[in-house]
Amino acid sequence: STIEAIKQSLNAIKLPEEIGLKIMQAGVGSVTEADIKFAKTYNANIFAFSVKVASKEIEFAKKSNVLLKEHNIIYNIVDDVKEMLSESLPPIVKDETIGEVEVRAIFDISKSGKIAGSFVKKGVVKRNAIVKIMRNGLEVFEGKLRTLKHFKEDAKELAQGNECGVQVEGFENFAVGDILQIISRTEEKRKL
Repeated sequence: STIEAIKQSLNAIKLPEEIGLKIMQAGVGSVTEADIKFAKTYNANIFAFSVKVASKEIEFAKKSNVLLKEHNIIYNIVDDVKEMLSESLPPIVKDETIGEVEVRAIFDISKSGKIAGSFVKKGVVKRNAIVKIMRNGLEVFEGKLRTLKHFKEDAKELAQGNECGVQVEGFENFAVGDILQIISRTEEKRKL
């Protein structure tokens, strides 16, 4: 039957461990208010296949915040479900180290807290970049670079060979010799 073909197609979707797919109910006939109430209770979506859904039920589904979709092709249902499930997948996070800064002195500025007087050893340092604070080869903190100064001037970016003063959001426990890895982080959406 068509219902079995749809179920088999949906159950054949290869899913990563983070997400699951459960077919709550399947039946023949048009979508009813009871179906919509059931879907709302279980936070489910409704896919109507080869039936015209009455405008009264479409409105009720909208008011109930239940996604109701009409289809005439099984593969379109499968594609819709894959897209919905893909949206719930956590993204793939990629970190690239774009610079390395060494802490050489710590200054306590009463108004703004501690500033790490540093030297850009490699690459570049950018304000608002992600920073991994490394001490003796171990990561002790990860946060956002809040302040970047070149002498007393604010800077957006400094290249290798420059001295700078930095502050990291949520961290003041700098030590001379800490290495700040400057990270460019990108997130890539996953698809099924």
